[in-house]
Amino acid sequence: MRQQQKFAALQGTYGELQNDYKALNDKYQDCQREMSGSSTRVRSLEEQIAQQRAGLRSLQDALNKCLNSTSQGNVNISKLVDEINASNRYIQQLVNSKNKSDSLNMVLTNNLTRSLSREELSDVDVQVLKGVVYISLSDKMLYRSGSYEISPPRAKPSARSPRSSKTTKSTTC
Repeated sequence: MRQQQKFAALQGTYGELQNDYKALNDKYQDCQREMSGSSTRVRSLEEQIAQQRAGLRSLQDALNKCLNSTSQGNVNISKLVDEINASNRYIQQLVNSKNKSDSLNMVLTNNLTRSLSREELSDVDVQVLKGVVYISLSDKMLYRSGSYEISPPRAKPSARSPRSSKTTKSTTC
């Protein structure tokens, strides 16, 4: 009996071991399926990571290009500002030259009109038009050749007014 008891005990143990084996085999199969699913998920996540990295590289390249463009734009803006400042200085120089020219023309006109007597002033017309000084002399203001003195009047003035008898002989200075 002892052998039968031993045999029965061993059969019970064998049954338990078979049950344990079956349970472990089921767990192993579940783990294999789970691992297969996890491997698939890992591959999918790795692909997403690779896509995200590629997107990140693309964005970084775009950012670098943008920064380079911005720095070039700043250089171009700086050059434009320098050119505008140079143009402004040139315009200011032209305005100053024009003002000086106008002042000199006015001084010339004033000096000419002050240097003439009342009688001479009625026979001389001094004007500044478009930056040019025009001097108009009447016929009565004749000069002898090579002389700076005005010839004496030849005859009495006619019934016309001295201004109406003017002919324009312009001299520009």
